[in-house]
Amino acid sequence: PLGNNITRCHDLYRTALSHGLTEMAFASAMSGTYCHFGAGYPLNSLFGSKLMLYERTSGQMKQNGFNLIFKASRQFLLNMMGKAEGDPLVFKGVALDEETALKNLEGNALKMGLRDISAFRIALAVILDDEKTMIQMLERLKSYPLQDLSITRNIFRQSYAGMACLIVGTNTEHAEYLRLAKSIVKMFKAMNKAGMVSTVALSVCLKALEKPSIDMYNEAIESCALAGLKQFEALMCERCGTMILEQGNEKGSFDYFSRAFFLYNDIGMIAKTNQLVTKHKFLADVSLKRPGTASVCSSSRAGWDATASSFGV
Repeated sequence: PLGNNITRCHDLYRTALSHGLTEMAFASAMSGTYCHFGAGYPLNSLFGSKLMLYERTSGQMKQNGFNLIFKASRQFLLNMMGKAEGDPLVFKGVALDEETALKNLEGNALKMGLRDISAFRIALAVILDDEKTMIQMLERLKSYPLQDLSITRNIFRQSYAGMACLIVGTNTEHAEYLRLAKSIVKMFKAMNKAGMVSTVALSVCLKALEKPSIDMYNEAIESCALAGLKQFEALMCERCGTMILEQGNEKGSFDYFSRAFFLYNDIGMIAKTNQLVTKHKFLADVSLKRPGTASVCSSSRAGWDATASSFGV
């Protein structure tokens, strides 16, 4: 699971840096960062301090490509923590001003910088359910190859791109997005055969978005819980709740929205929990029971609270 690699990546960063292997050091730090976000580990000031360390050190060593990624990572963190200076879907804050940053780049550096920033912004768009921004970011990203030298960076980008394709592909005239989603699913299946737990769960999430049903969403939720992908577990809970609510079953959606809310809250995604409370007023009730009690998500199959350690690597 992605979460198992976070400490290893940071340790490798320190070891490589001490031996003068700067590119290996920052590649390891970058991988650990994407693992942290992908696994839904806590978004807090402690993690922010680690990103600032990577950002400062990469800047001092003139590793400009990595430096931009760490700045974008920190802005993504701030936006999700509810600390954006304005629209949380936009990168214009203390860590990164997208417009200014891209103006200072050219050639391949500009191409790679646009890709990395767009990957974070499409993640924000999927999490905050903004289809307009999803389409904007998909238009940016669709020309880039599916493969990437960094596996963790690619899983992060393609998981959210695939979800965005399936969310907007059925609601717009953009049929090419559905074709892109199929290519991403095919790539994940190849990774699955190599024994990657995270892409197994993500493949189930994409399948649930392609053919939504309570059973499919429950399978995706359980798969994410087993793989330790807390924020994707929350996303699947929310999407299922929305589907049930749109079918006119407000009471049936309660358990899914409740679980999504607590998962997002545990991660520290304040921008998202604020959005959910605005949309669903019952979530503001402080007496709401936490997940794991008999009243929450009773319609799901057993095993939702299983930990990643019980699932193997």
